[in-house]
Amino acid sequence: MTLGHCGDLSGQPVRVIKFALDVTVQALARQRSEHVASLKESVAAGAHELNLSMEEIAASMVRAKDTTDGASAMVAGADSSAQRQHDYIKNEGAAPEGQTVKGGGPKMLRYLLGRRKVWGAALGFAAYGYVFFLFLTWLPN
Repeated sequence: MTLGHCGDLSGQPVRVIKFALDVTVQALARQRSEHVASLKESVAAGAHELNLSMEEIAASMVRAKDTTDGASAMVAGADSSAQRQHDYIKNEGAAPEGQTVKGGGPKMLRYLLGRRKVWGAALGFAAYGYVFFLFLTWLPN
């Protein structure tokens, strides 16, 4: 709002004039513009946050793929090891399934004493028994 005055030739005020402009339309347009700007900022912030989340998910997926690749390699190694063990047992380390040594006890004893694994188990058990006896009888109470 603007106030102005009209004067006569001598400069004395004769009347006062009041000017008023309606600025409602401009004020509403400015408010809408500010609202749109704030919406743009919030959308930009949301897009940035979404982008960061997507990058984190992508990195997590790469780590998961590396882990599964490693696990697959370990399973393949375990399969090959199990196959080697199976072949060893079948070809060298065990008597055929369902067969018994004919001739009874002496032949079975000769068969067992001819195996290195039996000697290793017997010596290990004897050493365990000796150490156990030593601990029980000679260590202080």
